[in-house]
Amino acid sequence: MASLYELLHEAATHHQAGRLAAAATLYRSVLAAHPYNSDAHHNLGVLAMQEGRGLDDALPHFKQAWENDPSHPQYGLSYVKALTLANRPADARVVHADGLRRGLAWPPLAAMQPARSIVEPPEGWRLHASRLLDTGLLLEALDGFSRALGQRADDVEAQLGLARTLAALSRHEEAARAFREVLAVRPEWTAALVGHARALVALGRTPEAEASYRRALALEPSNADAYSGIGVILLEARRFAEAEALCRSVLARAPWRFDVHHDLGTLLTQVGRIEEARVCYREVLALRPDHLEARSCMLFLEHYTATRPSAALLEQSRAYGTLARTHAPGPYRAWSCTAHPGPLRVGLVSGDLREHPVGFFIEGLVAHADPARIEWIAYPTLAHTDELSGRLRKHMRGWRSLVGLPDAQAAQRIHDDGVHVLLDLAGHTMHNRLPVFAWKPAPVAASWLGYFATTGVAEIDYVLADRVSIPESLAPQFTERVLYLPDTRLCFTAPENAPEPRPLPAPERGHVTFGCFQSHPKITEEVLAAWSRILAACPGSRLRVQNASLAGADGVRAFHERLARAGIAGARVDLHGVSLRDRYLAECGEVDFLLDTFPYPGGTTTCEALWMGVPTLTLEGETMIARQGASLLAAAGLGGWIARTADEYVALAIERARDVAGLAALRLELRERVRVSALFDAPRFARAMEGVLFEAWNGR
Repeated sequence: MASLYELLHEAATHHQAGRLAAAATLYRSVLAAHPYNSDAHHNLGVLAMQEGRGLDDALPHFKQAWENDPSHPQYGLSYVKALTLANRPADARVVHADGLRRGLAWPPLAAMQPARSIVEPPEGWRLHASRLLDTGLLLEALDGFSRALGQRADDVEAQLGLARTLAALSRHEEAARAFREVLAVRPEWTAALVGHARALVALGRTPEAEASYRRALALEPSNADAYSGIGVILLEARRFAEAEALCRSVLARAPWRFDVHHDLGTLLTQVGRIEEARVCYREVLALRPDHLEARSCMLFLEHYTATRPSAALLEQSRAYGTLARTHAPGPYRAWSCTAHPGPLRVGLVSGDLREHPVGFFIEGLVAHADPARIEWIAYPTLAHTDELSGRLRKHMRGWRSLVGLPDAQAAQRIHDDGVHVLLDLAGHTMHNRLPVFAWKPAPVAASWLGYFATTGVAEIDYVLADRVSIPESLAPQFTERVLYLPDTRLCFTAPENAPEPRPLPAPERGHVTFGCFQSHPKITEEVLAAWSRILAACPGSRLRVQNASLAGADGVRAFHERLARAGIAGARVDLHGVSLRDRYLAECGEVDFLLDTFPYPGGTTTCEALWMGVPTLTLEGETMIARQGASLLAAAGLGGWIARTADEYVALAIERARDVAGLAALRLELRERVRVSALFDAPRFARAMEGVLFEAWNGR
């Protein structure tokens, strides 16, 4: 089956060649599999106008494209122009104002009227087209640059403008060709080299793109676009050593580049070098003390190594909340929501309403909540959508993107929607919008699901938990009040079309295979030391480790070095990169049981493995995140797989490994056992969550 990219590329090729019917068929094929794909919707709207089917057909597609990705200026511009043509000026003004609030450099509304003349503008076609390109009027800019080149074919600046416009229109093949024509005349023009590289990346020609980026960086070492372009290529290829060298080479010349310090910190976190990552984020904060994202990263890093509650972590979290509050000088003190709601209107703020652990855990809840009691409004903070986003969207009263909106406007949007309870699903993870909560856009706010410690934001009233993850003794570690769900804080949505669990592999292989599917940063030296003891006590046993960092040679080499330092023979360990979900679920059957990491255990991996009949041995710690594995296994009815000390973790692993008959029997029955447990019972969890949300509302 063709990939999404391949379908879109083929559709665009037909579109550009004037084969409109073929293009429309392929765009609709994309939407059949990905109903919220913005490119397909936008281009179908353009097609409707080209084919003369008119605004009634075009407007719904333009509207959908803009709502799905309001950070893309062309989607909004097309929508505004179509609304103008449809004689809906009030609606055009609303969309136009929304784009300006998101920081898009749009022209005045009056300038977006359809062109009625082809008289050459006073400043000339090239300058006129450049202005149109800068303000996002791409089709008009394309016409202007074409007219400029018609008057003077050797106008290399007009040729560059044409190439940039084609790239902005996603006509990447034509754009690459146009950039090459510029470089034939001006081979050292870094703007053309970078533009050419971006077009090549879009076409999947990564080695050529990297060469173009590197040429630009050699000519202009401070070129941020070339640096970031190479960095993305290296990270996607898991070429971590080269990515690190790139960051350090830039910092050697420009140590004030706080963005590069931040990038290096992110890279080092990904490969598990936590202490070095902390140094990078400290450098960011030394240069930019108000850098909230770096502060979030620092807080997040603590959970990879913290084995017990930390007063310092609590104070750092509070300091973050204090700084966030300085960015919200006028928090709301009155709200437009009804005091006595029929359905309680609950907002969900997250960048992970998609194929992501947050999406997997929330799907069952929103699907089974009683619409007479709870009304959901999604506030995605990331434009990316996929099939899971589409399924979630069916259960939402609204899908109100915060992408590109400044904090004040994002808070106003939530406030104007009359939200009763606003849930933060991100905490100090990526794509969070915690500063928006400092504006207090809803009368009640709570932290849940995506994070596992206090946010430190005083305006967030509650944290939702269970008594395993936050026993009462841990409650003082939170600035939020703890509201307890009766069975579990998390309920997992069973994967659709998952294969049946495979038989236990140990009897056929003659040895036990331990497994771990956790990311590199979670595999601490303490974890490796425990694994070394387990493997030593189980002659012939093997270990399978699988994560994204092991997809490239750099990650494999570095991990083998760590194994050797821990006294683990590399010949006993099988290393694998990540797989697509369907294949990954089948790969769970390659191991007899999982060894959890600590103090940062698994979440989604634990639940997916349970569904595939594979239990996890976890170590219960003294922080909320360190107790996550224990919380999940307790909810699944597997309390016997929870260790309380590292020694007990080792002893239990050895005991389970020696009981092959018991493991085989558990493999046969585990899916049915967890199916009826609190961990997978979505209707039961939905009722419990409804009760807790009303408790939060009534306690305001």
